[in-house]
Amino acid sequence: MPGRWTIPGGKVDHSEEDKINILQQTAKREVLEETGVEIENDMELVTNNSYVKENGQHVVAVVFKCRYKSGEAEPLEDTIDCKWATIDEVKAIDFPPHVKEYILSAYIL
Repeated sequence: MPGRWTIPGGKVDHSEEDKINILQQTAKREVLEETGVEIENDMELVTNNSYVKENGQHVVAVVFKCRYKSGEAEPLEDTIDCKWATIDEVKAIDFPPHVKEYILSAYIL
């Protein structure tokens, strides 16, 4: 959703050689491509959801709690801006549907 804050995401790359943990590999790749931040391999599943967009596209949202490994957060690829946010800041941000719920659910794990 252009012009709104959201979390990094993208499509599974079917050309990945290793199909084991493909969702985690996709999360790592997307975070790096969109923000320049590398995350640790060990991730914790926070939630998963599926829905259909207004254009009919079916989306499967898989959200992981990740740990920072290295890199400086900066807007890359299709990203206009990025920032680290406290839980109070997250509560005040206008996210697309479900995104705030995904982020806040990671804090109760």
